[in-house]
Amino acid sequence: MSAFSVLAAARESAATVAVVEGERELRTSELAERVRARLGELEALRQAGTELVAFRAGEGLATLELIYALLELEQPFLPLHARLLPDERERLLAPLPVGALIELGDDGRLRLQPRAVTPLPARQRGWFESAPQLAALATSGSSGSPSVVLLSQHAFLSAARASAANLGWHPDDRWLLCLPLAHIGGLSVVTRCLLARRPVVLGVQPAAALSAGERLALSIVRGRPSLLSLVPTQLSSLLQLEPRFELPAHVRAILTGGAAASPALLGACAERRWPIITSYGLTEACSQVATQAPAARQGAPGVGHPLSGVEVRLGAGGVIQLRGSNMLTGYLVGPDPALDAEGWFTTGDLGCFDAEGQLHVLGRADHVIISGGENVAPGEVEAALEACTGVLEACVFPVPDPHWGQVVAAGLRLRDGDPELLLPRIQAELAQRLASFKRPRSYAITSSFSYGATGKLDRLATARSLLGELRSVRHY
Repeated sequence: MSAFSVLAAARESAATVAVVEGERELRTSELAERVRARLGELEALRQAGTELVAFRAGEGLATLELIYALLELEQPFLPLHARLLPDERERLLAPLPVGALIELGDDGRLRLQPRAVTPLPARQRGWFESAPQLAALATSGSSGSPSVVLLSQHAFLSAARASAANLGWHPDDRWLLCLPLAHIGGLSVVTRCLLARRPVVLGVQPAAALSAGERLALSIVRGRPSLLSLVPTQLSSLLQLEPRFELPAHVRAILTGGAAASPALLGACAERRWPIITSYGLTEACSQVATQAPAARQGAPGVGHPLSGVEVRLGAGGVIQLRGSNMLTGYLVGPDPALDAEGWFTTGDLGCFDAEGQLHVLGRADHVIISGGENVAPGEVEAALEACTGVLEACVFPVPDPHWGQVVAAGLRLRDGDPELLLPRIQAELAQRLASFKRPRSYAITSSFSYGATGKLDRLATARSLLGELRSVRHY
């Protein structure tokens, strides 16, 4: 039986709290009964057999129950980001061996939608046959097309143990789930808590009367989590709340990652004596690679030492390379092979070590934009822009933002027409093609871009030349 079993947890400690939802605390025995009901709804899936299933990863208890049921079946799954548009979802699924989509009906029951399976090459098919796989997760690469990372049960187990060795578990610990379950940061909260027999705290559901920061603050107060995983944007939203948000004493650690937290943001948290722990990780490493120790000085630079079982070295040009039992099995869509002959993975991030052996991450070696913890591939946005009315060519690049870390900007060469009339139309068309976090928030109209000797777009040079020309637009 898999280590990730709610039914086994119920046999061990039926009376412990497994999930906190608002004012309600769900015991492990109660959760096990709900998961058994979900297993009944998935009986056809058990009989059919497929390498992967996919589902829209919502924020509520129903999605959590589905994940626990799939873990019980040892059925590998692909959680789909809740904000993906239908066309984006289909482009992601098309090359994958997804035999069924699982949907939550209006009556609260799960329904299977069979899909024609895309056959896998023999090497990738062997990954599923040789070891139990747990999940496939989509992460944007620099090419413009999403990569899909396959992660094994063993990788999640190794990653959870490494996290526990650094952070430890207190008897009354509970972890707030406030990151998307389609991301490794959110899914790892579920697997860590299940292995440690500690509660997952669900966030307060969205409400029109609440901002994102207010909703997060209310989740922290009501659910009483001791552990938080937040991207810098979420930290910023808490700091900006009026009246001032006072962090409750029951919060003992706030892990921040997904994007680099600015010195100003970390300094503001240190002034309030918030227990911030900076970390560095990525989907391919099943979450954390290096993390500060809980006793680290608040606001200290760097992202801490590599976690137990994770090897980190610097390759050519200072690019971070990783090796360990927490690493991906491989890419279902993306570069192949992912690991070299010695098992090393090249991240594309630049880094260095200080005299104390702490890792410092210096930025991306490629051009991926990280906005509010979401990865945005410039190539994907450029392709969507160039399909819009009146656009001849697009160049997408990041600009700093005090709240989101980075936001997307775009330079445009237009075919003809009045930019004042075209830009609103372009934005409206993009709203039908791209998730909101991928859409540009400012534009510069130009007659030419910069190109290299081979004729390839020089993104950095073009961005430098256009920064002074950017103007904000309405964000649909």
